Amino acid sequence: MRAHAMTHPARRIAAASLALVLAFAPPARADQTQDLLSLRNTLVGVLEELVKSGVIKPEEARKIVDKAEADALAEAAKQKTNDQVSPNTVRVAYVPEIVKDQLRAQIKDELRGEVTQEVLDQAHHDGWGVPGALPAWIADMKWHADVRVRSNSVLFANNNTEGFYRNFQAINEAGGVGPAGENALLNVSEDVHQMNERLRFGVDTRLTDSWSMGLRVATGNDGNPVTRNVDVASYNAPWNVYVDLAYAEYASKYMVFVGGRFLNPFLSTNLVYDDDLTFEGLALTGMLPFELFGADDRAFLTVGYFPLDQIELSSRDKYLLGSQLGGQFAFGQTSLGVGIAYYDFSNINGTRNLPGSTKENFTAPSFVQKGNTMFDILNDNDPNTGLYALAAQYQLADVSFVFDSGPLTEALHVRFTGDYVRNVGYSESDVFRATGVRVPGKTDGYQFQLSVGAENVDRFGLWRVAMLYRHVERDAVVDAFTDSDFHQGGTDAEGWGIEGLYGLARNTWMRVSYMTANEIEGPPLGIDLLQVDLNAKF
Repeated sequence: MRAHAMTHPARRIAAASLALVLAFAPPARADQTQDLLSLRNTLVGVLEELVKSGVIKPEEARKIVDKAEADALAEAAKQKTNDQVSPNTVRVAYVPEIVKDQLRAQIKDELRGEVTQEVLDQAHHDGWGVPGALPAWIADMKWHADVRVRSNSVLFANNNTEGFYRNFQAINEAGGVGPAGENALLNVSEDVHQMNERLRFGVDTRLTDSWSMGLRVATGNDGNPVTRNVDVASYNAPWNVYVDLAYAEYASKYMVFVGGRFLNPFLSTNLVYDDDLTFEGLALTGMLPFELFGADDRAFLTVGYFPLDQIELSSRDKYLLGSQLGGQFAFGQTSLGVGIAYYDFSNINGTRNLPGSTKENFTAPSFVQKGNTMFDILNDNDPNTGLYALAAQYQLADVSFVFDSGPLTEALHVRFTGDYVRNVGYSESDVFRATGVRVPGKTDGYQFQLSVGAENVDRFGLWRVAMLYRHVERDAVVDAFTDSDFHQGGTDAEGWGIEGLYGLARNTWMRVSYMTANEIEGPPLGIDLLQVDLNAKF
């Protein structure tokens, strides 16, 4: 069997290449005879090897040699005539265009991969086209995105009390108990198994050495500030996408100022503010470096103003004023952050209407979960209507800390967080005047969480486990903004949770979480939650 044979175009290229070499050979003067003999022998040797390997036939090789010799003799005769006319004239041998095209194609194929890769590597290394052609703020853009696919199972205790817990959000949205129908009561008995997803996509860029800006869009539900999940159960209906972050930020060694819609500026846990919650308004953090335990120690003071609801024809706009004094301390790679905060939610409690009036309807909240003390502000004595608002004021004193061990090994990291909060604005007498009922204050909340493992589970084989305990009484925090998963969101709950994360590939990981919680007071309401997530990001 013959060796692999060239195609006919390849044979023509080989023949043309040999002819071209001979055509470029200079006339045989005495001092060049040895070089020409060496060249001839080399070409003949190449042809012999091509014949032995079956690439070309013997008769084809003979034709190539005969033609090359004939062309060489003709060229030598022509050169001799030309030299007699003008020995100093410089001439370039003629190469047919078809031969040039074939040579170009062959060289391009051989060099394309290597040269192209070298050019790309050099362009990436030197940033070709960016410094001189693009503004710095474009060159400094950092894109990021994450997607989460979740299986979510809500499991209710067998002894839960049915027909007691009202769904105040559904009632307010429907315009009363009657219009809300079955949704006027919370589901406390039928287990729910659903699939939901979350997508976030954003970009950050540095405008100057001090100024930067950021933008992020995310999936979510209209009017719900504490989740970006969308349920996968709507006949392939497209997802809603909202602007989740849009801010400008100034940062220096001693100060950070941010305005717009931005991430939580306070040192806190999801006992007070859900992890998905973003803040809208203005925040300023002043920092004072000092050296107590290490060179990275610093004190900080954060203040912020965050509008919640602007009310037309009224001076009672709803807003949050927050302030936090704290410090961050370093002990080698170990660090400790401590914060003492005060959060004043102004004008968010309700006011009962006068009979037949709707003037105070605006005092009802736009969003609630469950747990806070609520009362009907319509004052019409109709059981089929209802508009519910918060009975108490919420002025929260909060102490939180974060202890971080730093990397004990490449994949071992210990983190311990704690949070204690009390609603110091709760007044039993004010609640009685609003509702006509004596409601003892239940205003304390606390939480502890321990995690062990890799800080970032972003590679295959990395892992992290965490355990949580939480106790949050009825009016300890505003139920609209606290964690939306534990006890299916809201307050008046205590229990524990455990989760594990495992890296599947680069920036891809799985998370399994189980939480169990019961009501602190009132009729039995036990809710367990099992979540299995697939996460990816860049």
